Amino acid sequence: MAYALNIKNLSKRYSDGLKALSKVSLQVNEGDFFALLGPNGAGKTSLINIITQLNHADEGEVEVFGLSPKSHSVDVKKMVGLVPQEFNFNMFLTVEQILSYSAGYYGVPESARASKINSVLKRLNLSSKKNVMARFLSGGMKRRLMIARALMHSPRLLLLDEPTAGVDVEIRQETWSFLKELNEKGLTIILTTHYLEEAERLCNAASVLHLGKVRFSGKMRQLLKTFCEEDIQFFFSEDVQKTSMPKYFDIVDRNSARVTLNDRRSLQKVFNDCQENGLHVDRIDVLESRLEKTLTSLSKEKLK
Repeated sequence: MAYALNIKNLSKRYSDGLKALSKVSLQVNEGDFFALLGPNGAGKTSLINIITQLNHADEGEVEVFGLSPKSHSVDVKKMVGLVPQEFNFNMFLTVEQILSYSAGYYGVPESARASKINSVLKRLNLSSKKNVMARFLSGGMKRRLMIARALMHSPRLLLLDEPTAGVDVEIRQETWSFLKELNEKGLTIILTTHYLEEAERLCNAASVLHLGKVRFSGKMRQLLKTFCEEDIQFFFSEDVQKTSMPKYFDIVDRNSARVTLNDRRSLQKVFNDCQENGLHVDRIDVLESRLEKTLTSLSKEKLK
């Protein structure tokens, strides 16, 4: 299978001495929905900036669909769409103007822009805001406008840097649906996110970065298998210290206890065991997953 993105031994050090990337190598297959995970400062944004030619690597190679940005800069730019973290469009332009200017920048003929703009705005539920200045849009609408702008030149690779940060649940679900639809139509997507549910729901492959190094790279199912443990706290009607608890529980206080599960399907067995022991479950709380714990602990590590 052809690589949409092939990164080999990429390193980047900034003028202040910060080593953002250190010998990073990873491959993204054409058609993948790829998660780039890691705590703040892991190097995710630095990597995206190099792929999109907003910055340059000190060492290593990047290939986008077999082409190097060094020798095929314009061709690579046309193949890549970027949705950055920060809003970087002119807030005093209308939605239509922003999209039209972006399409023109990439050489999309004027005759083809209107239909493209209308199609994308309709799918992102922004049609009614077509003639509204960007500064009057809500945060969620601005996020969707960023995605719309990145799609104006029909890229083959879409880079999304925290695309649903700060949006409400309903808009996030709508955005997920749209991105999944794009991927099913053949668009390769790379997603950086702090929402692990987002990565699990959307992505088939992933890499985990920490302090500029790749800590994991492989299929999403393997990542979840490696880091899929969840701590779940059960709250009971009874005083658990005076009852017969299943041995796998760790008592927290008089009315609650924790259990670590490797598979959500095991949850039913826990409920059955509680019932057999005369325990009445009032509610449960899902605590941090092992992956969340790992990313949190990585963010607290100091460079050795």
